[in-house]
Amino acid sequence: MTNAAHIRPLAAADIAAVAHLFQRQLRRSQRVPPPALSRYLEQLFVSGPFASAAMPSLVYERETGIAGFIGVTSQPMQVEGRDLKVAVCGALMVEGYQADPMAGARLLKAFLSGEQDIALSETAGDATLTMWRQLGGEVLSRHSLDWLRIVRPGGFAVETLERRVPGARLVSPLAHLADRIMRGSSARRSDLRWASLPDDLKTAANLDVEIISPDQYLDEVRQFTDGFAIRRQWSEPALAQLGEDLAHKSEHGQLRIGLLRAKGGRRLGSFVYYWRKGATARVLDVLARPAQAGMVIDALLGDAARLGAVAVRGRTSPALFDALLERRCLMFRHGASVISGRDKAVVDRFKQGDAAFNGVVGERWSRLLGDDFA
Repeated sequence: MTNAAHIRPLAAADIAAVAHLFQRQLRRSQRVPPPALSRYLEQLFVSGPFASAAMPSLVYERETGIAGFIGVTSQPMQVEGRDLKVAVCGALMVEGYQADPMAGARLLKAFLSGEQDIALSETAGDATLTMWRQLGGEVLSRHSLDWLRIVRPGGFAVETLERRVPGARLVSPLAHLADRIMRGSSARRSDLRWASLPDDLKTAANLDVEIISPDQYLDEVRQFTDGFAIRRQWSEPALAQLGEDLAHKSEHGQLRIGLLRAKGGRRLGSFVYYWRKGATARVLDVLARPAQAGMVIDALLGDAARLGAVAVRGRTSPALFDALLERRCLMFRHGASVISGRDKAVVDRFKQGDAAFNGVVGERWSRLLGDDFA
């Protein structure tokens, strides 16, 4: 790197420039970024409960100004009474990389050389994944797949086609007719196909789904993450921000949070997703132990289907993996979850599923993924 370009910690005075960079590079827009985006970037990466001066976000600065950024949040954990400094990175972006093709790698290397015990990301694209591996990091394989369960194949086909062909929505009536025929013919659970769900898919008779508020869900998050060998250490301000951010995913639809209970009141798990009628429901997280995962996923699929979702899409985790396979979910990699750390034993425990990661612990809960900041 020449003297004319350097990497340094993000400062509050950089936020306006980072907001413009974010707008151009990640949102693919030349419009002036909305003020709410700048306020949120400052709160998330500089002044709020997820910001840490010891593990700061980083900017890549040239003589002409800020041309690169990597966002870092502090998400402390504990294992066997030992505190772990955990940093989660995302929003890696570089503008005009032709001037320095290694700028992205240098930003990532600077981050990985920080004070954290464990570094994580759940949105590593192909280029970032290649750099991460070259710098000694690893992939969390069972955390790294998106899963898709088609509910109404005709409606799903129209939604997919509409992204490429204007006016595709005009064939929706035919798609709805095809869906009624297909779903009606899948009346028995034993006839379950990967391409549709039967109309009578219901939660088991001894189970109830209770729709809960974000504040109630935060209790579920704390209890669920406390159950792992590597525990997320929540502060009240961090939980409060998580709850606030859940309500801001305008690009995905309306927020819906469900809690699955046995008739005696015992909690079996919970789910949070976003939905619009006639669209794919986007799952932020499913909180369930492996023994209850299938029941919670069934409750989620049934709930989304009744609201008119054409498909349900989420991210895998070790606790859910087998149950998702049994429910004939399609799986594909859209962005990898990755890890790097000095203690290989701790890294291996993450890979084995001994810590909650993805969704409410990670990056995808933040407003940067799914909100238009209008």
